[in-house]
Amino acid sequence: MSNHTPTAVQPEKPANSTGALGLPAAGVLPASFLDDKFRDRSRYSQRMWQLSALMASGMWVWDYVIDAAGAQHTLLLRLVMGLLAMGVAWSIAHPRMSLRHASLVIFATAFMLDVIFFDILKQLHDGFFYGIGGYMYFQMAGFLVLQGLSFPLIMAAHILFSLGPHLQALLNPQLEFPHLLYAVQIWPATGLAIAAQYALYREYIHSYQLLRQLSELASHDSLTGAMTRRAFRDGATTLIDDTRQQRQGVAILMMDADFFKRINDEYGHTTGDAVLRQIAAIMQDALRRNDLFCRWGGEEFVALLQSMDESDALEVAERIRLRVQQTEVQLPEGGSFRITVSIGVATAPDANAELEQLIIAADTALYRAKFNGRNRVCLAEAGSNHAAASASH
Repeated sequence: MSNHTPTAVQPEKPANSTGALGLPAAGVLPASFLDDKFRDRSRYSQRMWQLSALMASGMWVWDYVIDAAGAQHTLLLRLVMGLLAMGVAWSIAHPRMSLRHASLVIFATAFMLDVIFFDILKQLHDGFFYGIGGYMYFQMAGFLVLQGLSFPLIMAAHILFSLGPHLQALLNPQLEFPHLLYAVQIWPATGLAIAAQYALYREYIHSYQLLRQLSELASHDSLTGAMTRRAFRDGATTLIDDTRQQRQGVAILMMDADFFKRINDEYGHTTGDAVLRQIAAIMQDALRRNDLFCRWGGEEFVALLQSMDESDALEVAERIRLRVQQTEVQLPEGGSFRITVSIGVATAPDANAELEQLIIAADTALYRAKFNGRNRVCLAEAGSNHAAASASH
């Protein structure tokens, strides 16, 4: 048996607990939430950074209207602002750009744009007097270019936008920067922007959770919590392709509850449903988190085991069979009975087989297990596995 330790596959449960700022507490949202948000907003953010690049460069016209002479010294700075924004747009579009790296690029670029704009105002006559309103654009831009980030980073960026000119003015004491005039105009706008960003972030979380719930309903069987056949096919095809590239084996287990019709007839469909839930729970508990598991139909279940050779797959199947055999189903009126399952196993070294052929091989092995007396594990015959492997070439 391999060193992989089976891990219980627990379905996610909704929770209403909240953390700081009323946002969902850690563990309520999945670990992939921020990555999902970044990918979801990446195209929008890319377009907005491109638009911001054009605007940053085009605002040189404003410089010229304020001070035609000083504008001669700001043209290059405006072009640099545009190039920086275009660089962020390119970075976001890069397929290998991670959320962490994108956050660093966006944050660093926003800081540099803030610094450059301050330098532009220094070059213009009365630039600080006329240009203070320009910092409003930075607050507005946050709604356009920061949507892919987490709320704490969004909030920090808005504060940085507003704090930057104060700090730069302190580093240049010879400048007559109107701190008070700037503060009474920009800091209220900053607070308003952060409040609005918070509302948008909450709304996004709400939509995200609803979409996940809909996806869960569409991809998982409501009775057992196992994947649906369609969701399993999609995930299994991808998993086999990935495993094939790693030159590792896969295995298919096809399991059927023995004498299930008799259970329904004697004890009722409510008890039959309880049997299916117990079998599903046992099967899930025996699988690892990277394995896939679905209710194939009726009382049949199918699992795809990644990085599994023949002996490993047979051991997992036998462990499932024994645990089911040892399980007692409690009846509502008292008493209990035991259940058994039959399991067919098909394997493909180096994952050199297509999903459908593996399923056919496992189904044939399951039929032999039923024919030979049930409550047993049968391995697909060498010819079946060979046929499955040949079909992929």
